[in-house]
Formats: sequence, C-alpha cells, structure tokens
Amino acid sequence: MSARVVRIVLVLIAVAVAGCDQGTKRWAEEELAGQAPVTVVQGRAELTYTQNPGSAFRFDRLAPEVVRAPLLWGSAIAVLGVLGVAWWRQRRVDVPAVAGALIAGGAAGNLIDRAARGYVVDFVHVHGWPVFNVADVALVAGGALVLVAALRARPAAASPPGRPSV
Repeated sequence: MSARVVRIVLVLIAVAVAGCDQGTKRWAEEELAGQAPVTVVQGRAELTYTQNPGSAFRFDRLAPEVVRAPLLWGSAIAVLGVLGVAWWRQRRVDVPAVAGALIAGGAAGNLIDRAARGYVVDFVHVHGWPVFNVADVALVAGGALVLVAALRARPAAASPPGRPSV
C-alpha cells in the first residue's frame, strides 16, 4: 500500500470518528436536552444530556483556572499536529497508526464542540463513570491500542541462566 493511500485511510478513520461523534452529539441535543435520562440498562446505564466545559475525567481542574481553556485548546491542537506529522511519515496501516487515527478523530470531535459551543456535549452515562461521548470512547480506545502496541513491541526480558522465562 502506498504512503498516500495509508494517509488517506488514516484520515478517513479520523474523519469518520469525528463525524459519528458530531452526529450523535447533535442527536443528543435534539432528543435528550431538557428531558429526563433515558434508561438503557436498568440501574447501569442511561442517556442523559450534559454540557461539559472541562476535560474528560476533570483533568483540567489540576491547572489554575486562568490556563484551563488555553491548556484544553493547546493540548488538542498539539495532539492533532503530532499525529499529522506521524501520518506524513507512516508507510503502513498498523495498530499504532489506527490508534492515532482514533485519537485524532476523538480530539477533533471534542475540539469542534469547544469551538462551536464553548463546551463539549456528553450524553452516555454508565453508572460509576463520568458522562461521556463517542469522541471520549475513541480517545480511550486509541490510548488502549497504543498501550497494546507498546507492550507487543517490547522485547522479552532476559531470564537468568537456568530459569525459564514466563
């Protein structure tokens, strides 16, 4: 597969993630805003419209308020920039590349919200977790794939003589 085709595939994955994210958020605004939560699994999961001015898992609260917005914008733009450079060099579609596409799509989806609305729309609530959206799922899945790829690429530790490796 040529480098150009690889780049196109990765961009299409990212655009599909961002598009699905924006489509589901629009649906949530139209159908869930101002409504009682919709039960999906009794006592476990529901759909509920929320507006999140911060970051996932409230990591932004670790920073002073004066730098929170620039930090959120800057980190999303930096992630997209780094992934863009990585894609330019990418020669094949592999697990780290797909992970990057998922992360880029998720970052773009939430960045679009911040630019258009000033907050991120969240609507999926699994009890015991913060309310989230499709972009957040893509970000977490992409991060998990990066971890899997890193663990697979790590050379096996050498065993001491006379001891088998596990």
